Amino acid sequence: MMTPRQPFPPFRRVSWLDQYVQRFQDRWETNPQYRAAVTGVVGLGMVLLLCVCMLLVATTANSALASFGLTSSNNNADVNSNTGTNKVQQAASFPTATFAPFQTPAIPPVGTIASSQSPQPNATPTDTPNDATPTDTPGGGNNAPFICSGGGSGVTWTFNPCPLMVGQSGTLTIRAPGYPNTYTNILVNFGYCPNGDCTVDDPPTGPYHTNSAGKEVISFTVASDVQVGGPPVNGMIQFAGGPTVSINTQGSCQ
Repeated sequence: MMTPRQPFPPFRRVSWLDQYVQRFQDRWETNPQYRAAVTGVVGLGMVLLLCVCMLLVATTANSALASFGLTSSNNNADVNSNTGTNKVQQAASFPTATFAPFQTPAIPPVGTIASSQSPQPNATPTDTPNDATPTDTPGGGNNAPFICSGGGSGVTWTFNPCPLMVGQSGTLTIRAPGYPNTYTNILVNFGYCPNGDCTVDDPPTGPYHTNSAGKEVISFTVASDVQVGGPPVNGMIQFAGGPTVSINTQGSCQ
């Protein structure tokens, strides 16, 4: 038995939405520029939608945090702006004393020290027998080592070269830190000289004085007739208003 055929469905009228979709599909499939424009518009709309969504979320979160007191409020009407501190005043000034410029104290004048008038050592006269028996030279036979330096009362002296050499130049260096700019009276005897020229006398009337550090250097020449192995080099250093220091080398010039 045959099943009766169903009647055809009635014809459905095409709506405006179907027409719009049909046109959109045709243009999308056939027009590349249209596809690019639609894609750009859709992308821009998505970006704007995301911005709006983030703004809504931020506003909602801020309101929620404000309800718990976790955000600062723009209403500062009840806030006390007084910190309790006073107005900064000008710094107080204190009077200071004004001192005159420092003046270097003047060194008081030193009186002239009279020369010691020490006599120069002379040869000891000896009687010569009629048979002309030879005699020893006065002061001979001194084999003691030559002491180059010494001192006392805060003063030191040093001979250079050491030992002093007959007929050659030498120096006497005096160091007296406690007596700066002080006039000195220096007497040095090199031993025995037949010609009587063994003594150096530097009186305070000359330019003989220590410098600002208490140092003085005296230059001299040892007489060429000084006896080697004779009396030692001796003398003294006298300071104006200060001590007198003796000089003794024990040994003789070489």
